[in-house]
Amino acid sequence: MRVILASLVLLFSLFLAGSVSAQTTNVSNCTTISSPGVYVLNQSITNSANTTCIEIISSNVTFDGAGYTIDGNDTAFTYGVYVYNSSTTLTNVTVKNLTVTDWSRGIYYQNAQNGSIANNTANSNSFGIYLSSSSNNTLTNNTASSSSATGIVLYSSSNNTLTNNTASSNSNGIYLGYSDSSTLTNNNMTNNTRNFLLEGNQDSHFNNSIDTSNAVDGKPIYYIKNGANTVYNSSSNAGIFYCIWCSNVTIRDLTFTKNGYGVLFWSTNNSRIENITTSSNSYDGIHLSSSNSNTISNNNASSNQYGIVLSSSNSSTLTNNTASSNTMSGIYLRSSSTNNTLTNNKASSNTQYGIYLLSSSTNNTLTNNTANSNCVGIYLLSSSTNNTLTNNTANSNSCSGIYLYSSGNSTLTNNKASSNTQNGVYLYSSSSSTLTNNTASNNTQEGIYLYLSGNSTLTNNTASSNTRSGIYLLSSNSSTLTNNTAKNNTMNGIYLNSSSSSTLNNNTASSNEDYGIWLCLSVNTTLNKNTARSNKRIGIRLCYSSKNSTLTNDTASDNTLWDYSATDNIANGTTGVLLDTSSFAISATASNASSANVGVNLTPASSANATTISLPDVNTTTADRDRGVKYLNMTNATSLENVSRVATKVYYADDEISSLNESTLCLLYWNGTRWLCTINYVNSTIPNGPFVYDAGRDTTNNYVYAETSKFSVYGVAGNIITTSSPSTPSAPAAAVTSGAAAAAAGGPTALTPTPAPTTAPPVTPTAAAPPAPQFQAAVTSIMPGDVGRFTIPPEGRILVTELGIRAAKEITSGTVEGKTVDRPAVAPAPGDAFKYIQFTTDIGSEKIEYVDITFRVEKSWISANSIDANAVALHRYADDKWSKLPTSRASEDAVYVYYTARSPGFSYFAISGEKVPVVVTPAPAPPVTTPAAPPTTAPPVTTPAPKKGICGPSALIAIAVLVNYLSPRAGRRASQQRYAQGKRKE
Repeated sequence: MRVILASLVLLFSLFLAGSVSAQTTNVSNCTTISSPGVYVLNQSITNSANTTCIEIISSNVTFDGAGYTIDGNDTAFTYGVYVYNSSTTLTNVTVKNLTVTDWSRGIYYQNAQNGSIANNTANSNSFGIYLSSSSNNTLTNNTASSSSATGIVLYSSSNNTLTNNTASSNSNGIYLGYSDSSTLTNNNMTNNTRNFLLEGNQDSHFNNSIDTSNAVDGKPIYYIKNGANTVYNSSSNAGIFYCIWCSNVTIRDLTFTKNGYGVLFWSTNNSRIENITTSSNSYDGIHLSSSNSNTISNNNASSNQYGIVLSSSNSSTLTNNTASSNTMSGIYLRSSSTNNTLTNNKASSNTQYGIYLLSSSTNNTLTNNTANSNCVGIYLLSSSTNNTLTNNTANSNSCSGIYLYSSGNSTLTNNKASSNTQNGVYLYSSSSSTLTNNTASNNTQEGIYLYLSGNSTLTNNTASSNTRSGIYLLSSNSSTLTNNTAKNNTMNGIYLNSSSSSTLNNNTASSNEDYGIWLCLSVNTTLNKNTARSNKRIGIRLCYSSKNSTLTNDTASDNTLWDYSATDNIANGTTGVLLDTSSFAISATASNASSANVGVNLTPASSANATTISLPDVNTTTADRDRGVKYLNMTNATSLENVSRVATKVYYADDEISSLNESTLCLLYWNGTRWLCTINYVNSTIPNGPFVYDAGRDTTNNYVYAETSKFSVYGVAGNIITTSSPSTPSAPAAAVTSGAAAAAAGGPTALTPTPAPTTAPPVTPTAAAPPAPQFQAAVTSIMPGDVGRFTIPPEGRILVTELGIRAAKEITSGTVEGKTVDRPAVAPAPGDAFKYIQFTTDIGSEKIEYVDITFRVEKSWISANSIDANAVALHRYADDKWSKLPTSRASEDAVYVYYTARSPGFSYFAISGEKVPVVVTPAPAPPVTTPAAPPTTAPPVTTPAPKKGICGPSALIAIAVLVNYLSPRAGRRASQQRYAQGKRKE
């Protein structure tokens, strides 16, 4: 019996020994654990080059580090311990007593449940401990330190418990993202760049239990749910404050720093945030989401990402807050935050926007706020309509002062927007707005600029000393300007471009460097009792199809060049109305400008008979040029005795000068014995002729011109192309815009004509200089996704009327140059080429997403060459071939058809057309057969209503529609691991 008992004891002992041996496995190297059991590390693993050191793909596993270390080599996308099986959810996996260092993720659970992570140290990883889509796990007594991204992360993970964990000296301490029903107790976060962040986008994400035993830098976390009728003040010593589903709660006199949010209200109403200082938070200093009727006052939210944010939060009041030096915006209302009141807030020196309203944030009132030294001071974007801005100051911003984009029906009153790098007040696609008593001065571009913002009313505004125009309306019809003052601007006082059916009453435009009031492509405009005085060029100018306009009791006086100028007939003729035909154009200034009806009132049917006829008697013995083309003869001009200055243009066609060198064309004056080139006499008097103020040629728009002291007889002439010239024409010279410019370009500069030789001197051919740029624009500050637009002025137009550059990356500066050229030394463009154009730029191609090009084609060319007007296209030469660009017909006027095309970048371009298809009429059928049915007539094509063309000085429109860039946090889930990733090593 004793022997039997001993045997049984021995067998039981052997069974137990075998049982332990089967369940416990020693681990010495990196490995994959694919079976349940207990695995014990028996030595440290250092400088491992493995992507994953310990990979656990089985449930019911315990991995015990036994105090040893698993060390990686600090490489991206590597794992110390990785718990994951792609085909099943793992359960009951424990990792304990382990040190993990130098991994992308130290301990990583993915789709794992009911596990445990305990007594581990995660040091010097990108992420220390990371749970993703993992629920019902416990994290206990772990230390996560010196992580370049985040110490402990729970992402999209529910019902987890964190107890007695420490996160120190990380970029981010503990992060809970979209993770509901978590419980946090006695966790410590110290000396992290940002200690704690919890975020979500629905109620369940905020249904967590976090008590004040958790601490950030020694201060308790206040995570209040369903709080009511309570005041939390400095005695709470709170280090961060979340209020979830609260009502009538007040927090005051506290400082929050170095977290994700300083204060977060979620679905919290009728509460107050007072005298809070919040700074150095990675998201927002103060954030309200779906929280209504709250009061935020006397707070300082600076040096965060955003200072104060309202998201889907209505009827709140923000008063006397400071939100400055934030990396994005100071005060930010988004996602239909309506009926809020912002008063006496200061939002300055923020990297992007001072006060920013986005995404249908309507019916808000902004009063007495200061938004200086931001990119944009006050910015309303994306249907943020019906807002009221009163007595705000937006000065010295690096972009515009006040900018409304697609946010019309707004009211701006008594605001100051001065010394901004772009525009003072800028409305883009924001119609039916009212601007009253605003001041916009010393801005680098326009003072007040409306683009696609018609039906607006501007009253009693002052726009002075701006680098471009004081008030500029582009494609903004049916607007009313009353009692505005535009003075001392470097370009124009008031400029309406393609803005028809507008009314200007009692405005003053004085001492501007170019024009006082300038209308371009703006028909049916009414001017009444406006004053334009002491401007450096023209007082009131109507040009380029500004027809059917009415001037009544307007005063234009003491302007340097002319008081009035118009290229079209206007209802009430005043001094200086221009006679304009397809062959020539004349405008004049009266010597007695104070007499409104003294001087010139020319129409084609007037007593001043102007005609152009051929000019056969120009030759080298009687003229400064070889051969004449035509001349302009003014007769019966008895009403012109009061004229003091005349501008004359005479146009020519390409076939008229086919034998002449276009760069030598000149407007000649007949002094009774000889034809003299007016270019030679700029700023001097022609012998026996008038004084010449300016003269030159425009080879792009095919005219020569002169500004002289009286009406005269003029001829168009040039030098013959020599037979030794190459068969391919040289590139045309750039437009010479003045006598000084002609001299600079190598043109004639002599003030005294050379005596005529008895025989024509031999002409030595010289190599044609490359054409100078005919259009040049400086590009400044186009943000990614924004479109910068350039309107090319008529006097420098190269058949292209407008450029739009959409930025793929931020464009801080650059130059774009354009010119008409001969065909480059490559194959011809497809179809019948009209013109070749070259654009060059020093902007890197990687920064340009696309370029929109608006160009024009003469109807006479279309007709003469039997071109199908609907088949004109822009072709681009790149990669050794011509590519047809998407081109659409936009509009037309009496002379031109306008088109738009989109190009991936700049290069050589060709404007080309296709001939109208020849319709072959079938022969008549024999009489014995039934006659063929007549061909079916195609239904008429309905042409869309033409859009107005664009002309005038370059206008860089910082548009920007780029909601992704302007709202980098809209839809927080889309940027899921931004906070968690921090300075991720990968």
